[in-house]
Parts: sequence; C-alpha cells; structure tokens
Amino acid sequence: MKLGINSAINFKSDYYGFKKLGTWFFPISIKTDDTPAPNKDLLLRIKDYKEKTHGDFPMVYDGEYYTHKFSTYIEARSYEILNKKYEQEEKKFSAFDISKILNAYDRKSTGRPMEKIVAKGTTEGVLVKDLNNIPKDVPVILVIDKLDGQRHIYDTLSTFNSNVLGIILNNVIISDLTHAANTTSQYFDVASVIYDDKKYNELKKLAGEKIRISNENGQIEYSVIEKFSDLKEFKPKTPNIPILDEETKLLDFSELTRKNSGEKAYRLGVMQKLLKEGYLSDIEIPPGFVIPVGYINKIYDYIKEPEDEIEQEKRLLFHPLNTELEKFCHRYGIDNLAYIRSAFNAEDLPDYPTAGIYDSMTCGHFGQLVQNIDLVVKSKDDLPAQKSRERFGIDDSLVQPCVVMQKYVYTDYPFTLYTDSPDGKLKIEMFTNKVNGGRKNPATITYDRKTEEIKLETLPYIRGEYLIKDTGEVVEQHLEEDEIQKDWAGLLAPIGIAIKNALKLEKYFGRPQDIEGGIINGKIYFWQTRDIIKRVVRR
Repeated sequence: MKLGINSAINFKSDYYGFKKLGTWFFPISIKTDDTPAPNKDLLLRIKDYKEKTHGDFPMVYDGEYYTHKFSTYIEARSYEILNKKYEQEEKKFSAFDISKILNAYDRKSTGRPMEKIVAKGTTEGVLVKDLNNIPKDVPVILVIDKLDGQRHIYDTLSTFNSNVLGIILNNVIISDLTHAANTTSQYFDVASVIYDDKKYNELKKLAGEKIRISNENGQIEYSVIEKFSDLKEFKPKTPNIPILDEETKLLDFSELTRKNSGEKAYRLGVMQKLLKEGYLSDIEIPPGFVIPVGYINKIYDYIKEPEDEIEQEKRLLFHPLNTELEKFCHRYGIDNLAYIRSAFNAEDLPDYPTAGIYDSMTCGHFGQLVQNIDLVVKSKDDLPAQKSRERFGIDDSLVQPCVVMQKYVYTDYPFTLYTDSPDGKLKIEMFTNKVNGGRKNPATITYDRKTEEIKLETLPYIRGEYLIKDTGEVVEQHLEEDEIQKDWAGLLAPIGIAIKNALKLEKYFGRPQDIEGGIINGKIYFWQTRDIIKRVVRR
C-alpha cells in the first residue's frame, strides 16, 4: 500500500471538491498493491491531537487510487484506513510523519538548509529526551520529537523551568513557530529545528550525557564534556506593568494613550497618526476602535449581576451592549468580518515577550461580538499566559484586559516582518492565500541594508502531488511553480514599500520591530507592530 500525498490541497479532479472548499492538511490517496480494487471498501478515520475521532470519511476509487472525499479544518494528528466491508484495520499513519517526510524532502530537493535556527547561541546541559522526567537541579538541553500545532508548541514550551537552556526539535511546521519563535528565543540559549533524521538521532543517543552545544555557525555542533562551566542562574527581569485608567467609552485610534489602552492598541494609534502626518506612506491601517478596561468591566457587571450561572450564560449570549458594539463596527466599515484582538496591559511591553500567548479571533456574526470578546479576555487564564507571567514574576492581579475591534482584511500575501533577525538581516516570512486553505509554511525574504538587495531566500512547500512508500521514500512527484515565485516581479515593489515603512517604525520606536501585515492587489496593510526583544544571554 502506498500513500499519495497532495501538499497543494488541490486534487487532479474538481469532483473531490478541494478546489472549492480546501482543507488545512494533506489530502490522502491510497494505492493498494495487495488486493484487487473492487474488493475494497475503505474509510479514512481522522483523529486530532487529543486522539479524538472526528469521523470516518468514505474513500472514492478512480481506477487507480482511493481518495478521501471531504473538507475540514481539523488539526489532524493521525489517520487510520479502515476496511468498512470486513470491519478490519488496513493502515495507521500520522499527519506529523507525513509533514516530516515532505518537509525534509522539499528541503533536500530545493537545496534549503536542513536546520532552522530559532535562537542562536552556545550553552551546556544534560541532554534529556523524556519530557515527563526533566531534572530541576541541573542545566538541561531537550531533544523533542514532536510538537504539532501552534497551541501544542506554546503549551509545551511554556511549562519548562528556567534550567532548560536549550531545545532541539526534530520537525515542526515553521508557521507554527512564527509567533512562538519570539518567545522561544527569550526562554532558551539555543533553539534549533533539525530536519535530518540521521543527525537528530545521533544527537539523541547522547541522552543522559553532559554536552556543550552551539548553532552559532549556522548548524548544530556538540561535544560531550566532563563538567559544566560556571553558569549563572537565569532570572528574567520583572517588567513594569502599567495600570490603565478605567475608561468606560469606546475609543477611536486617535484617542489612544498608554494610560487608556494596552501597548498593542496604542501603537495602532501611533501608526495611524504617523500615516496622517506623512512619516509613513503608501500603506493602510485597517480601521477599527478599542474596547478599554472600563467598558469591559461594564460588560461583566451585567453578566455577573445574577448569581445563577445559567442566567449569567444567557446574559452573555444576549448582552445589551452588543447593539452598541455592532453600531460602532458599521461606523468603522467593519461590515463583514471583525478581527477581535487582545491588547492587555501586560502585552507587547519592553523586555517582555508575549507574541501569541493571548488570543485573537475573527467574528462574522455581529450578534456574537460580546461572546468573542469574552473568549479573548479569558485567554488571560490559558496555560501559556499563566506560565509566562509566572516565569517573569508578574502578579496576576495587575493584568487588565483591553480589546481591539478591527476590520478583518483578507490579503493574498500575509507576512510577518522582522527588522532584525539572528543573521542580522531584515527578514520577512511571507505566506500565500492564493491556494485553497492557505499555505502553512512561509517563504523567507531578506533585505540587506548595505546593498539594499531584496532576495527570495527560501520557498515554502512546493505545490504538487507526492507518492510515498510505507518506508517514507518519495517515489513520485508532480510539482508546480510556487505562487510567490510566480508573482515575484509584481511583489518586489510592495515589499520594498513595506520595508521602507518598517525601517521608519524601527527608527521612530528606537528598537527593532516585529510587524504583521499583508499585501493584496499591490496594497500594503500593517495591522500590528511590536518591539523585537533582544535575547538575554545567561552567561
């Protein structure tokens, strides 16, 4: 039995519906070698990362392959092929293993590096591979086989104690590290992803040994040592948490100060002001408004007034302030999809990395605005946020919620732009939404400040179909040109405009910037900027 993997989320035939609907993970085809096709009646069982079954989906035979016929946004962890006719199991395989095979294959075939540096440095520690038995009294370097999905990454990395000085990952979808990389680079001296199984497994053999490890030369180098150097205990500096005024009215971006809104929201106001003054140019800031602490308190005062929990739930669902929020949305041109974003007072502060630890979400039903605001506010109690505050010594009682309500702008090319990166260049991680379901791995674009050269350094997964043996060997491929590569000539000008404005923001704020935005039809949008926090060297 062979697996046919379509990384482009786009089968040969429109009949299967993928061109119209799309999925977030690889569609699967099965080519049977052992049994004549007419005797097969196969189902594909999908399981998520919690091993919960999300359904058994019929597979359609086209004369050569069985292909599942469905579309879903489940973050799949594993698949099982079932023979419905005889109620027997045919094959088990994991989405992670498929991702790992294609990631390594694409990197090798396109000449891309087989290692990804997340935090560059050198450190020492005992090499540990069992995440359930991490020593607390010695410096530790972890080798981690599987982290699949951004939430899984946050939930795992945020639980480690400060004696974990380095992490080496075997495989991870890079987009899942887009936010986590900022936090990861603060927590660890060395952090890298190794896509070469042979090298990773050789390193794993040293589990239990004291090692010195470095990625400062672009790849992991290590050696066994007899004793540790003098390592100082790492205690991150507790940031100063500003206490916000309890403003009770909804705020326009032009009204924002550091006293009435969180830093993320405040900087939207700054960017809008700089754009009006002409300091920034040729970009757009998606319109919106801010829900400050006092207004959020009004929301909860009404919900919590009755003691009965069922009545509280009803008040959350049918909140009177929802009408005012909807009117404000329409006033600011938010007519279809609202982007509801966290802007806590303990978020995006100097020397405190928080990228991705609080929730933001889209809302297309204006009758559910308060419900979605509630979910964003409650992300304060999620594990990554709790562990982050614990690590940095932040008192939970100081944390105040603030929420940004912004027009959701769908772009063909969303990006995260870093005006500084481990190799010293300005770096852009650019995705494409021009294939169904979007592209989960970014292309990497760099800008050299000295030569002013903009370069497409690496491409994402190559769009195409792959045939993979049970052993993991890719035996057949049908590839297409990547969308970013195809549109590169037309993207150069808007990318140049984005870089020009990013460097101006860096100059204005006095620190390297981490900027989120997107490009569509030549228009450039910026919807967030935060400081890139320099990594604290422990020794």
